[in-house]
Amino acid sequence: DASLSNVFEFSGAMTANVTSVTITNASAGQTISIRVKQDGTGSRTVADPTGAKILGDVGPTLSTASILTLTYSSMDSRWEGSWTPLPA
Repeated sequence: DASLSNVFEFSGAMTANVTSVTITNASAGQTISIRVKQDGTGSRTVADPTGAKILGDVGPTLSTASILTLTYSSMDSRWEGSWTPLPA
Protein backbone atom coordinates (compact mmCIF):
# COMPACT_ATOMS: atom_id res chain seq x y z
CA ASP A 1 0.00 0.00 0.00
CA ALA A 2 1.92 3.03 -1.32
CA SER A 3 -0.19 5.38 0.79
CA LEU A 4 1.47 4.02 3.95
CA SER A 5 5.11 4.81 3.11
CA ASN A 6 7.64 5.53 0.38
CA VAL A 7 10.15 2.97 1.66
CA PHE A 8 9.52 -0.77 1.89
CA GLU A 9 11.81 -3.62 2.92
CA PHE A 10 11.14 -7.34 2.63
CA SER A 11 11.51 -8.89 6.08
CA GLY A 12 14.46 -11.27 5.95
CA ALA A 13 16.40 -12.55 2.96
CA MET A 14 14.59 -14.07 -0.01
CA THR A 15 14.48 -17.86 0.23
CA ALA A 16 12.66 -18.33 -3.11
CA ASN A 17 11.82 -16.34 -6.22
CA VAL A 18 9.26 -13.58 -5.65
CA THR A 19 6.56 -14.36 -8.21
CA SER A 20 4.34 -11.31 -7.79
CA VAL A 21 4.55 -7.76 -6.48
CA THR A 22 1.39 -5.69 -6.08
CA ILE A 23 1.52 -1.99 -5.24
CA THR A 24 -1.79 -0.30 -4.44
CA ASN A 25 -2.89 3.30 -3.76
CA ALA A 26 -0.25 5.10 -5.83
CA SER A 27 -0.37 8.87 -6.21
CA ALA A 28 0.80 10.86 -9.23
CA GLY A 29 4.56 11.40 -9.19
CA GLN A 30 5.09 9.33 -6.05
CA THR A 31 8.48 7.64 -5.75
CA ILE A 32 8.94 4.53 -3.64
CA SER A 33 11.90 2.28 -2.84
CA ILE A 34 11.71 -1.45 -2.23
CA ARG A 35 14.75 -3.19 -0.69
CA VAL A 36 15.28 -6.92 -1.06
CA LYS A 37 18.19 -9.14 -0.06
CA GLN A 38 19.44 -12.39 -1.55
CA ASP A 39 19.87 -15.32 0.79
CA GLY A 40 23.01 -17.48 0.99
CA THR A 41 22.03 -19.20 -2.26
CA GLY A 42 21.62 -16.03 -4.35
CA SER A 43 20.23 -15.72 -7.88
CA ARG A 44 16.65 -15.30 -6.62
CA THR A 45 14.40 -13.30 -8.96
CA VAL A 46 11.69 -10.70 -8.32
CA ALA A 47 8.71 -10.33 -10.68
CA ASP A 48 7.91 -6.82 -11.88
CA PRO A 49 4.61 -5.32 -10.72
CA THR A 50 1.97 -5.78 -13.45
CA GLY A 51 2.31 -3.10 -16.14
CA ALA A 52 5.50 -1.61 -14.68
CA LYS A 53 8.43 -0.56 -16.88
CA ILE A 54 11.63 -1.45 -15.04
CA LEU A 55 15.24 -1.29 -16.17
CA GLY A 56 17.53 -4.06 -14.97
CA ASP A 57 17.02 -6.89 -12.54
CA VAL A 58 17.59 -7.65 -8.88
CA GLY A 59 21.29 -8.32 -8.22
CA PRO A 60 22.04 -12.07 -8.12
CA THR A 61 25.00 -12.06 -5.70
CA LEU A 62 24.37 -14.12 -2.58
CA SER A 63 23.77 -12.28 0.69
CA THR A 64 23.61 -8.83 -0.97
CA ALA A 65 20.77 -6.35 -1.25
CA SER A 66 19.20 -4.50 -4.17
CA ILE A 67 16.88 -1.51 -4.23
CA LEU A 68 14.04 -1.08 -6.70
CA THR A 69 13.21 2.62 -7.12
CA LEU A 70 9.86 3.34 -8.79
CA THR A 71 7.98 6.51 -9.71
CA TYR A 72 4.28 6.43 -10.54
CA SER A 73 3.30 8.01 -13.85
CA SER A 74 -0.37 9.04 -13.75
CA MET A 75 -0.11 9.96 -17.45
CA ASP A 76 0.67 6.34 -18.36
CA SER A 77 -0.96 4.73 -15.28
CA ARG A 78 2.12 2.69 -14.42
CA TRP A 79 5.19 2.43 -12.22
CA GLU A 80 8.52 3.22 -13.90
CA GLY A 81 11.99 2.70 -12.46
CA SER A 82 15.14 0.64 -12.12
CA TRP A 83 17.06 -1.81 -9.95
CA THR A 84 20.24 -0.82 -8.12
CA PRO A 85 22.31 -3.76 -6.82
CA LEU A 86 24.23 -2.70 -3.72
CA PRO A 87 27.89 -3.61 -3.21
CA ALA A 88 28.73 -6.63 -1.08
